[in-house]
Amino acid sequence: MIHPYQLTTHSNRHHVRNTLIKDMAMSASTPNRLIHEKSPYLQQHAFNPVDWHPWGPEALSRARAENKPILLSIGCSTGHWCHVMENESFTDQTIAALMNRHVVCIKVDREERPDLDKIYITAVSATIGSADLGTLLTDTITRSAEG
Repeated sequence: MIHPYQLTTHSNRHHVRNTLIKDMAMSASTPNRLIHEKSPYLQQHAFNPVDWHPWGPEALSRARAENKPILLSIGCSTGHWCHVMENESFTDQTIAALMNRHVVCIKVDREERPDLDKIYITAVSATIGSADLGTLLTDTITRSAEG
């Protein structure tokens, strides 16, 4: 099998190689919108490949404009399952690409926004009969969410 790099001319290979290296470095080091948040939990996810939004009008407007559902992830720094989800899903390039393409991803620190946590814990409990407060709350909601 021929790698695309092999199809380039000798003079162009250096440029292609540098571009690939730059793209890989950017994907690993370019922060998402959470980099500007004050919450250590949200900042912890700032370098995920997921295009995270903090909760707010920008994220809700984007979901409406793009006609996409919202993937709402509520967690905290001390939550075991929050770290598991990050390690197994939110840092995976393939999963992140799917999330970024199909939903607007919103990350909420439950310690910073206990009001939102309570609303969605109550909704999940009413829907499925229980919601373990020790786990990460990830739910897909409609674009008409307010709060």
